[in-house]
Amino acid sequence: MINNLPGIVFRAAVDEQRTLTFVSEQVEGLTGYAATELLFNYARGFGDLIHEGDRELLANTLTR
Repeated sequence: MINNLPGIVFRAAVDEQRTLTFVSEQVEGLTGYAATELLFNYARGFGDLIHEGDRELLANTLTR
């Protein structure tokens, strides 16, 4: 079912890097990164997938 959705489905840890613990295969088509490159990757995390202009809004939303 997840693979039929048009967007990305993910699960991220509630840590400083928002470490991805699950991400659907559609991530590659939208970001250029394969799912296996992103899972538990502390060098490239969830924040790297967020447009720089949207990061502050995301941070504020997650800390509420």
